[in-house]
Amino acid sequence: MAQYVYFLRGINVNGITIKMEALKKAFLDMGFHEVSTVLATGNVVVSAEAVHDQVEKTLSETFGYDAYVVLKTATSVKAILEESKLNRVPEGYHHYVILMKAEGLAHQMKALFDGCQKAPDEQLIIGSECVYWIVPKGDTLNSEFGKICLGKKAYKDKLTSRNINTIEKIVKLLRA
Repeated sequence: MAQYVYFLRGINVNGITIKMEALKKAFLDMGFHEVSTVLATGNVVVSAEAVHDQVEKTLSETFGYDAYVVLKTATSVKAILEESKLNRVPEGYHHYVILMKAEGLAHQMKALFDGCQKAPDEQLIIGSECVYWIVPKGDTLNSEFGKICLGKKAYKDKLTSRNINTIEKIVKLLRA
């Protein structure tokens, strides 16, 4: 069976609290197999013969919030981690991955970034399946781009972000 990773947006922040055991049970109840959660930020690794197309609806109904997920194959997540190693990340900076649902959104993010005031060495790099964002530690939500990209409702159903350390933890759970 193929492995997939569901990245949930906006859980365990802003009053939306979901216990990982409850999240795991919800995925098992949807018919997924070998369900694992990674950290409390809404990362779910599953095995499935087919990708379930009702995940957002079911999670919304189960947990009483507007659920948004970005789905990636195990192969994609591994490739994202490998590609991230090409990025130069200065000391004292976070290395984020912005995962997106829609084609062409990476170029829209780049245009937004290019129009923003930036910290020294803040970078946005378009990857093959995502966007990499390198930002000073402590400035994630204070940066102009962070406020636009991560803080605006216009993007909440289209993307989510993860620190590259989270991606590394997820990859360790995936089958070789």
